[in-house]
Amino acid sequence: MGDSHPSSILETVTKREAILGSLIEGVDDKRDIEDELNISRSTVNRAFCELTEMGMIQTHNGSFGLTLHGKLAYQQYQNLTGSYTHLSKAIELSANLPADTQLDMQLLGGGEVTLSKRQTPQGPFKQIKEAVRSADCVKGYSPVVLPSYVDFFHEQIMERNLTVELILEEQIISALTVTYAEQFTPVAASDNCALWQIDDELPFGLIIVDDKMVWLCVYRDGGGLRGTLANDSDSAVNWALNIFRQYRNAAHKITISGAPHAHSTS
Repeated sequence: MGDSHPSSILETVTKREAILGSLIEGVDDKRDIEDELNISRSTVNRAFCELTEMGMIQTHNGSFGLTLHGKLAYQQYQNLTGSYTHLSKAIELSANLPADTQLDMQLLGGGEVTLSKRQTPQGPFKQIKEAVRSADCVKGYSPVVLPSYVDFFHEQIMERNLTVELILEEQIISALTVTYAEQFTPVAASDNCALWQIDDELPFGLIIVDDKMVWLCVYRDGGGLRGTLANDSDSAVNWALNIFRQYRNAAHKITISGAPHAHSTS
């Protein structure tokens, strides 16, 4: 048996990924592997010797196949490279977040990243609008105020009776009650809106639609939308709900009267 150190196993699987992939797909003859991968017989022989020494392949009646160790090593390698693929896709978003931001691979895994463009800075918000238009309930929070958000959610809450639970920073609530009083005050005072004020800074925006779909919204330092990450997996939604509850528990619920510019805590 060869070197069983984790780094040696990873190095071997990385180097011989293609051959392991062929074996796991059922290609069990050296000549077929040569043809499929377009590599020389000497390369195949060296790889088979190395993989045999590492305990990853075995022979049976003249055919080659993966051992359990080989299968597990290959599966873990695929999981690892998959995770790094998700990380690389989200790098434009994570680069705009503080190093201590709570993010999890449960959210990144299988998520769809949409970046804003100079010509269409609100482009990523289009998908969110489409989902919210047919939703019954939205939970979320945002560290910024964008006019398109205010107008859209005013329409959905007041005209379509969408139920919302919002967590906002104090300065965001102040901006809404002053600059957008006409749209925000009736929304916040309605029975369809539950509002919490938080003292901490929110590192990103989060929108959870009907507890089935989640969007992470990342903003530039100046407040412009950098992009979104959407995910409808159970693990991503559960992660988002847990984060939402953490922030809600750290916030205090407030009520806003129907009169513009007035709010109180309760």
